[in-house]
Amino acid sequence: MRITYKAAVLVAVLASGAECNEVWAQAADEQIEENAIDETNSDSGNGQARLSTIVVTAQRRSESLQDVPIAVTAISGEAALKGGITSTQDLTVAAPGLMVQTQAASVQMYMRGVGTDGSTAGTENAVATFVDGVYMPSMAGLFFSFNNIERIEVLKGPQGTLFGRNATGGAINIVTQDPAYEPELRASVGYGNLQRSEASFYGTTGLGDKAAFGLAAIYNNQDEGAGKNLFSGRDVNRGRELGINAKLLLEPSDALTIRLSGTYAYTNQSYGLTYRQGEGTVLFDGIPSFPGDFYDVNSDHEPASSSKTYVGLGSIEYDLGFATFKSSTSYQKLEKSYQYDNDGSTAPIVHVNFGQFDEAISQEFQLSSNSSEALTWMTGLYYFDDKAGYDPFRLTGAALAPLQYLQRTSTQKTKSYAAYGQASYDFGQGTSLTLGARYTYDKRRLTAIDDSDLGILADYGTQENSSDAPTWRLSLDHKITDEVMVYASYSRGFKSGVFNTAGPVDPPVNPEQLDDYEIGVKSELLDGRMRLNLAGFFYEYEDIQFSSYEGEINRLLNAASAEIYGVDLDVSFQVSSQLSLNASLEALHSEYSSFPGAPISTPQAVGNLLEPGDASGNTLIKAPELVFNTSVDYTIPLSTGASIDTNITYYYNDGFFWTPDNRISEPSYDIVNASVSWVSPDEKYRLSLWGKNLTSSEYLSQSTAQPLGDTVVAGAPRTYGVRLAAVF
Repeated sequence: MRITYKAAVLVAVLASGAECNEVWAQAADEQIEENAIDETNSDSGNGQARLSTIVVTAQRRSESLQDVPIAVTAISGEAALKGGITSTQDLTVAAPGLMVQTQAASVQMYMRGVGTDGSTAGTENAVATFVDGVYMPSMAGLFFSFNNIERIEVLKGPQGTLFGRNATGGAINIVTQDPAYEPELRASVGYGNLQRSEASFYGTTGLGDKAAFGLAAIYNNQDEGAGKNLFSGRDVNRGRELGINAKLLLEPSDALTIRLSGTYAYTNQSYGLTYRQGEGTVLFDGIPSFPGDFYDVNSDHEPASSSKTYVGLGSIEYDLGFATFKSSTSYQKLEKSYQYDNDGSTAPIVHVNFGQFDEAISQEFQLSSNSSEALTWMTGLYYFDDKAGYDPFRLTGAALAPLQYLQRTSTQKTKSYAAYGQASYDFGQGTSLTLGARYTYDKRRLTAIDDSDLGILADYGTQENSSDAPTWRLSLDHKITDEVMVYASYSRGFKSGVFNTAGPVDPPVNPEQLDDYEIGVKSELLDGRMRLNLAGFFYEYEDIQFSSYEGEINRLLNAASAEIYGVDLDVSFQVSSQLSLNASLEALHSEYSSFPGAPISTPQAVGNLLEPGDASGNTLIKAPELVFNTSVDYTIPLSTGASIDTNITYYYNDGFFWTPDNRISEPSYDIVNASVSWVSPDEKYRLSLWGKNLTSSEYLSQSTAQPLGDTVVAGAPRTYGVRLAAVF
């Protein structure tokens, strides 16, 4: 096991201290207040504060976190704000084992070394994202900023049984707040460095005694970039976003609940994508090395993107007595445009501009038992219909002469059908058995046309492909005491095959599957003042879907097989009503068991030589051997009745590889976030000073090997600001 010495030491220290172990309830877990017991902490009976109970829906029903035999990190909206988690991209710092990165203005998520490399239209993440239980298919539509979030649940390991086919590596379930009958208004404004301004709003009120309405809005604008485009002189890494969400809660009777919601989101971003040559290489403009600072680019066609997302959700829950029936319906639409310089030089050689779209509907019917007796069960049917593609994907520049442009228009249509069920039986004496299974059938159809200013060049006609597979989960858990539970589980995840919408000459890649063997312990110690959870896992990963460049073509392929194993450790300690400590750690070993056709890149005098080779025995991409997170929350009461809330969060990443040939690596780095807040005596006003990446760590959020060099995107720089929030 190639776990670093540093990891071994940390594991030993944390485990021996008995103050450190909660693999699945992540540091921020313990801050959850909303869905717990309506209190931050409670009295342990001897005058000491204790951690509050955390309720999650990891098994599609409300349960205590400590009773769920699944690796779950739960983060409340308030805890997220304290820890500087304001968007999906910040989740990396909050949930060790989860990495959130960007590629081509799309969000890539990796969990325990499992994820999807590539961002072509219609490609779905192996870490699935859900909002209020509804699947979000587009990687380009996962830029969220959080405003009316009740909690965020990060589920590690395959979640194919209850959540769906494309949850090979895990699932992220974002739960929004239900409207309240009592009127409430929350608002905040803020300003920070890089000319960043922000504003948010949330209002809720009852509409009589059987209906309630909530409206949330968020706006962020950053006018100054972290770097410059040395060619144009314009700032890069800047942008703005707007999000609006409306939610209606209807409760016509005690048995019937209806929820209707609509969301609109807009983003406009300038990205710092650039090429950085290997030593001794040059680009077409003859520049032997990158001439700027870490956040600068040097391009005649700087990367930029804009997107609009529309989401409509509707659900009906009806209590039948013996069970609850639930129907969930969703509609989603994404419109995105993106541009970048494909030659990496200041010469107009190859420019890329594309329009991307994704439109999907889904319908789910679910029936779950209401019984509190030994047997509990859930069953459901699921339908998903998606249309995604490019309209068009266009190339321009001198390299195309005598053509003025070359473009590809492609559409992939997907229909998916699934049936699932899960049952748990309590044998008594604290022992329970859970069995679950799901069967999924996917059918995909691809159409594509190449044309130019000279007319149609190629018509690829219609290609069809289908895939189907069962997924399952088996777990056995036993409560040694009321405070300590041990569990063992075996589950399988499945990610369906997919066409390459950017390269229709390629055959569709095969489905990938992952078998997960896991054991763990969840415990509460010291009269409920400490949670300590530990889990070990082993993955067998087959037919990994992978994106790479071969020559000038972006290809999709299957990366043979891999083995992954590791340990997750999490601890939360409520020292007093004023002080809480949290720590999380993941130690990981990953290796391609077989990868004979891997993309191998060799730096040349100009750019890279990309050829197929053998990456067997190499470490998986984006799979650090060690990730560590710790946070401290401390409240200082003042004589005036006001208080000072402080939070410090530290994140450490041991480094990882960007490419399967292990040539391009990311060195180790750390991130420090902090906030200090004055809270009024009536808790209606909060004035906060906050900072992210306070030590100005330089790290990358993207790096790939392409024919013309290695592309990189710098991670977020140091940011800081002031925020005023009020509750009315």
